[in-house]
Amino acid sequence: MGTARRLAEPPSSLPTLPAVAARIVALFASPDYRIADVVQALEHDPPVTSRVLKLANSAYYGFARRVDRLEQAVVLLGGVTVQALALATGVLDLWRDAPPESVRGLWIHAYLTAEGSRYLARRRPDDAGLHPDALFLAGLLHDVGKIWFLAQAPEEYAELLARVGGPELRGEEAGRFGEHHGAAGETLLSAWGFPPSTTALVGFHHGPPLRADLRQAQALLGAANAAAGGTPADTEVPQALMEDVASHLEARRGAAEAFVDALV
Repeated sequence: MGTARRLAEPPSSLPTLPAVAARIVALFASPDYRIADVVQALEHDPPVTSRVLKLANSAYYGFARRVDRLEQAVVLLGGVTVQALALATGVLDLWRDAPPESVRGLWIHAYLTAEGSRYLARRRPDDAGLHPDALFLAGLLHDVGKIWFLAQAPEEYAELLARVGGPELRGEEAGRFGEHHGAAGETLLSAWGFPPSTTALVGFHHGPPLRADLRQAQALLGAANAAAGGTPADTEVPQALMEDVASHLEARRGAAEAFVDALV
């Protein structure tokens, strides 16, 4: 197996998040954003617009009438889903060389982790320390480093993902790419201007423990990742709640598949 080039690149060479995705993130970070502003931003990016309309008209949502207007789709899907789709589209468009089947599996896992993170944050609001939607975003992007690796070494990294997981995967990533996927994701999100709390959660979703004010959010993200089929996590989340989130994710699998069908 060949050796992929290392990711020890200066910040100036990091991929840039597409402008529309960055604009959508900034809009939703504002507590007084308007639907009209979101629609205006999306209208400048036909690929995102088409995906939003495709998702709104998917069989999973099953709206009584066809959704033809972007404004209507944004209202029906909700701001968080639209933000997630815009972000995922931006990431996907950065790395078109990544193998589609591997990418599809990663995004389904990412969406389910996001759903699980938000569910746990709502169930344990005093523990989360972050708004449930912020934890959803961290869950959605927690494995963005893997997509970056896939684009850099498609065949090699796809084979690696199929062969190993957990600490062994992270060790091989560090040996071949210069850092593991969590650290790579943190590097990307930091360069893209995401909040420090989000970048830290992505970077350390497998540990070690973060500072006290993020430690519970980190635990919830790790538990959601495990419930979505990721690496099992040592967590303080009660077993009964882990069973609840697993049931919730099973019920939301259709939403994850509809999201990824619209995306890829």
